[in-house]
Amino acid sequence: MSKKLLSKHIPDLTFMTMIAQSNTSWLHKVSPWTKLILMFLGILLLILISNLVTLLLLYLIIVIIYISARLPVKNLKDWYYLPTFITLTIAVPLTINTPGRFMIFYFKYSWFELYFSNIGLESLLVLLIRALASVTLSFIFIMTTKYKEIAFLVHTIFPKGFADIFLLSYRYIFLMLEEISGRIIALKLRGGTSLSYFAHLKKFGALIALSMINGIERGTRLAKAMEIRGGGSETIYVNENVKKPHLLDLIIIGLIIFIIVNIALFDV
Repeated sequence: MSKKLLSKHIPDLTFMTMIAQSNTSWLHKVSPWTKLILMFLGILLLILISNLVTLLLLYLIIVIIYISARLPVKNLKDWYYLPTFITLTIAVPLTINTPGRFMIFYFKYSWFELYFSNIGLESLLVLLIRALASVTLSFIFIMTTKYKEIAFLVHTIFPKGFADIFLLSYRYIFLMLEEISGRIIALKLRGGTSLSYFAHLKKFGALIALSMINGIERGTRLAKAMEIRGGGSETIYVNENVKKPHLLDLIIIGLIIFIIVNIALFDV
């Protein structure tokens, strides 16, 4: 794990990778191809479904899968903070003054009118559930798929140049998180958090800039070390024996595709 989380509301990629590498639940043993396809099909299904009850049921199924894979439930609750905040920030202005059968909130002064109807609330909940369910699906994939398997998938789907960029970028994220978290700890130990708001902005701006410079230097050293040792990320991709989807996986995928086609064509 990293030295310390920047915030409990920010997903810790190091912690997620550790779970993916060390956990042995049933979902960790499923083919990464199956999990990747099901993740995208699940997100597509969430986009197509507009009925609130159906969305809630699908979200409940996703959460049950998350729990059954022995993934951290307490962390999931904390990680929901940012997607919830972003969704509400965008969705609330869009759902205000939406006509409906009855008003939950109504305010009028002279020519100015502001109200929130039942249809607006339903639309807001639909958007929120879609966001949380999609985030949960991505967490499930990341925390049940080993890094070598993810790298192999990227290498198989995309050209080699993109795969190399993914490998180095993914590693650079870890370096940056480690740098920033370490420097925030040092700043707190030296009393830097007792400053004013604007001094905070200046200090944290300098801190992030310094962390980026050090992260780039460490990333350059890492790339040079890889070149000296034979160059490449190629061994990471080729040596991994990735499981192929079983017959049951293909049946489930086919069933979900059938449901998606029916919803798209016939609005079932």
